[in-house]
Amino acid sequence: MAQKIGLIAAAGRFPFLVAGKAAARGDRVFIAGLRGGAAKEIEPLAEVFEWVGIAQVGRMIDFFREHGVKEVIFAGAVNKREMYSPTRFLRNPPDMRSMSLWRRLPDKRDSTILRAVALEFASEGIEIVSCLKYLKDSLTPTGTLTKRAPDEREQADIQFGWKIARTLAGMDVGQSIVVKDKVVVAVEAMEGTDETIRRGGKIAHGGAVLIKFSRPTQDPRFDIPVVGSETVKTCAEAGVPVISLEAGKTLVFDRDQMVTLADKARISIHGFSPVKDDGLQPEGK
Repeated sequence: MAQKIGLIAAAGRFPFLVAGKAAARGDRVFIAGLRGGAAKEIEPLAEVFEWVGIAQVGRMIDFFREHGVKEVIFAGAVNKREMYSPTRFLRNPPDMRSMSLWRRLPDKRDSTILRAVALEFASEGIEIVSCLKYLKDSLTPTGTLTKRAPDEREQADIQFGWKIARTLAGMDVGQSIVVKDKVVVAVEAMEGTDETIRRGGKIAHGGAVLIKFSRPTQDPRFDIPVVGSETVKTCAEAGVPVISLEAGKTLVFDRDQMVTLADKARISIHGFSPVKDDGLQPEGK
């Protein structure tokens, strides 16, 4: 049965995929687009659309309540550097509800902020749900997705890197590292995955491995690692020939296109399962 679904749309293709899947299922989509993030092209995908500031939680809640929306999905990338811009509140002035929420936060970690926002929505009878409601089939499978599998040296870097990744995963920093010759050359922080790839590639001078992982306390409502064709393009430009993803916990957008681009660039992509197996064999073998 068709239902109403709310979407808080940030930057990138993520919101388009969620909105498209929801529409294909016959659901009615109500979108609150984040100013400075969401693309204008997403407006036609909504039954009702409204622009909001990232620090306007009260306005978002009022928008969804007005249209009787009980479930909301957050999708897209947020520019975290905006948090430290001296003019951030001039461009996107916060509403009173957001200011009150911000003052109550014990810290400013992503997980802390997002869970507080989810509780604020829940207090008004609106549940923030996972994008996996529509995108579960986009999770990374175990095994090599591309024609080229990692060679022996790359496999050694992957095995080494995943041990480091498991340690970093619980520290609530980024969700990517770049490794070469069993040395971590870059760790993702606030700058995001693409900048981490560029920095790691520049330091390594080619031949490095990108490892993308989830946190042990990952909240699937807004804490799912994401890769796509742009990740492959960035790796190709930076000289990073291997992308190792945590199987079953990383979303792959436009998988066929991504794999085609990777094959052309001789980049290996595979899903690694730290618990079940090493994920280094081709898919299905």
